Amino acid sequence: MGRGTGRLIRKALAFLRKPPKRSARRPSLPKPAGPFAARPITRDRHGFVSDGRYRVNSKKNLEHTHGQGPPGKSTFYPGTDVDRLTLDAAQRADHADLWDTPKGGKAKVRFAGDIGTHHKTGQPTNVVNVYRRRSGTIHAAPGSRLD
Repeated sequence: MGRGTGRLIRKALAFLRKPPKRSARRPSLPKPAGPFAARPITRDRHGFVSDGRYRVNSKKNLEHTHGQGPPGKSTFYPGTDVDRLTLDAAQRADHADLWDTPKGGKAKVRFAGDIGTHHKTGQPTNVVNVYRRRSGTIHAAPGSRLD
């Protein structure tokens, strides 16, 4: 070993022993600007339920509709208009900036009342997980309860 190598090794070991820096706490969610106003919901020329910005993927939503999906999936309560609920949740996520990334792949939207049953716990839940794709289609599933 050359001269000064021991000092270099000691510095490297000291660096490795340092605890990692903690990232700054996630800032609190921004408050929505003004009251929430939903966009009108219609069917587009391809038959998708749409609000002009998003199109609902009804096939994906069927997996979470009561009595339609496979076992082991969270389900919305019977009689729930899942497509309208999906659009409403996506609009609320836009309004409150709840998407997990700027392009947004997922948002957790809390509602005042229970909307379905969570698959792991079997308990009622008041959260809708909304998933959006680059193509502009969205689908939703009941998520873990937030109080």
